[in-house]
Amino acid sequence: MKKRNPYPTEIEIMETPVPHKRETLEFMKKWKVKHKEKGYHNDTALTDLIFGLAKVYNKQKNLSIIFSSKISSYTTNHITLKNKSIITALHELAHHLYGRNEKIACRWSIWLFIKIFPQEFEALIFKGHLLVKKDTITIK
Repeated sequence: MKKRNPYPTEIEIMETPVPHKRETLEFMKKWKVKHKEKGYHNDTALTDLIFGLAKVYNKQKNLSIIFSSKISSYTTNHITLKNKSIITALHELAHHLYGRNEKIACRWSIWLFIKIFPQEFEALIFKGHLLVKKDTITIK
């Protein structure tokens, strides 16, 4: 019996927009303005993003973040980030907020990114359940 891929397809992720709390959207808009000058893809910005949103959901207690060169992951109250990606940070935070379900984490994080960074989203393409820059796709 073939094991089912735990990750959703592009169609499953994009089927309908995900509703986000008003406070989530307000926080994201302020975060975007605050970090625009120095950039969104650094430890400080991503730490502010994760802890700020965790606070919106009242789930910041005992949460920790580590930046590593190995993998991005979530275990109970612990986020590890390999890359400096907003979407990855949102994805791992979604696991902290909603649990292990990959479809929920992918949908919540990607739709939040689309709402706050619509132009940047247009420069991305799906590769499985991941979003990558269009210019990084190699056609063989």
